[in-house]
Amino acid sequence: MPALRTLLASLLILAAGSATLAAATDGFRAFTSEAARRLAVAEQPRPVPAVVLQGSGGEALPLAALRGRWLLVNFFYTRCPTYCSIQGSEFARLQDELADAIAARQAALLSISFDPAHDEPRELAAYLERSRSRGEGWFAARPTDAADLRALKQAFGVTVIADGLGGFEHNAAILVVDPAGRLVSVIDWDAPEDALRVLRQGLEAAMSLQMLVQIPLLALAGWWLLPLLPRRALDAIADWNRSGISGLLLATLVAMVWMLPRSMDAAIESFAVEVLKFTSVPLLIGMALAASWPRAGFVVRGVFLVEAIATAFRVGWLYEAAPQRLCTNYLLGDQQLLGRLLFALGAVTSLWLVGRLVWGRIDVGERMLR
Repeated sequence: MPALRTLLASLLILAAGSATLAAATDGFRAFTSEAARRLAVAEQPRPVPAVVLQGSGGEALPLAALRGRWLLVNFFYTRCPTYCSIQGSEFARLQDELADAIAARQAALLSISFDPAHDEPRELAAYLERSRSRGEGWFAARPTDAADLRALKQAFGVTVIADGLGGFEHNAAILVVDPAGRLVSVIDWDAPEDALRVLRQGLEAAMSLQMLVQIPLLALAGWWLLPLLPRRALDAIADWNRSGISGLLLATLVAMVWMLPRSMDAAIESFAVEVLKFTSVPLLIGMALAASWPRAGFVVRGVFLVEAIATAFRVGWLYEAAPQRLCTNYLLGDQQLLGRLLFALGAVTSLWLVGRLVWGRIDVGERMLR
């Protein structure tokens, strides 16, 4: 019996100890404070405080003005002889790697001094020059208010300890902020390639998401809204939309407008154009399709589908084959990815249509073709 009690007690202690250790290490995933910080940021991105910094030219630099771009952020002080100097050189290399994204105002680099008492604009400008900054897209700045510095250190999880020799010890890292102004990833200070990969994954999803996710969802919203219109309005639409021809033509033309590179750029650069997109796509594509597709016969639907497939192939080829960026606000790689996805969409739709023609049933309105 004593042996059994000892075994039972040991098992209970082992279970309790394992549970405690699991709770203290986030499920055995983080054994240090730094690892816990990175895990917490990855699982729940943190909003970056909308403070106003002072740039290397003495200008005001509101962090809110950088919203809409991916940011690579580091904290430093200009007298640092170790991490900060090396990271400055790495940021210069990242500035070259991200030249297209910086020119398109999709990305930027931001170095924030946690020693504002010493690092005035003159010292910040000298730091950029020593690091061989190319100028555009890399900002060195300092908070001018102690409360702003505390807010930044708390949001980014930066720990700074005076070393007693006039310098500081601090946890160096590359901090990734998304276009919504949230800290989404913490990367080792000496792993700029990892930061670049995270940034490019975010950048290269933007163009495809706009055309293949955002616009279809807006159109779907319009489709769902059509039944909410008064019966008199629906009857008036039907009078001008015999066999669904005019509605399908309208939807096709509006969709082609929003597939143009110039339109995609304008939706990024102009708030008015963005509002126009968010209203015209549901009303003139979604509602038009909902009002027209049930009324269209076999021939009209066939012409519409064949033209949609042909447009996917044409635009896909345009984006894939163009040797330069067609949209100034998107990267060449993102453009080529969208081209490949449009090709794939056209191919899948073609196979589906052939399958329905050969083996399936095709809805022609009032009767079915076998």
